[in-house]
Amino acid sequence: GNGWVWASTGALELYHRIKTGSNDQLSVQYFNSKYQNGGGSNGACCGGWLSSFTTWYNADKTVIPLSNTNAGFGDSHSQCGSSTAVPFNTISTKPNYRINTIQSSTIATFGQGQSTAINNIKSALNANKAVVYSFYYGTNGWNAFYNFWDLSNETAVFDPVLYTSTTQNGGHAVLIVGYDDRNAGNPSWIVL
Repeated sequence: GNGWVWASTGALELYHRIKTGSNDQLSVQYFNSKYQNGGGSNGACCGGWLSSFTTWYNADKTVIPLSNTNAGFGDSHSQCGSSTAVPFNTISTKPNYRINTIQSSTIATFGQGQSTAINNIKSALNANKAVVYSFYYGTNGWNAFYNFWDLSNETAVFDPVLYTSTTQNGGHAVLIVGYDDRNAGNPSWIVL
């Protein structure tokens, strides 16, 4: 349930790298452990939004490298409603980076027409910005997505369009970091 934190942290990491030249990976676990006191029914593993991420970091102001003690991801088996597997007070906050301000913005896609929506996303990517993309599926879509995720290699392509008109029962967020238009008949987004 915390794909939104992974995608948001990835966008922050890319921005941090562009602005500072630092190649430090940033900690997802720091957010998981500190957000909503590390769990419960409103914890990071219960889902969220990019706007929740930016609001929280505008208050907290501290980003830590993944290399800090206990900053690596430890919540892989955590479920919504449970407490974090890594108590916040066990994560080293030295060294850290300070955030002055952080904000999210929305890229116009809905109702824009396919080519305009695609060009709007490409414009953001061409401006060295990552794009957090959220999608929602019903059972058939999730089964197909999980099979893709579990069984496919890094060069595989997943077509989300096949499952967009089904009844939705959950969402996921990913990070779009680029696109590949070399095959005009099958262009694709590069997604983490």
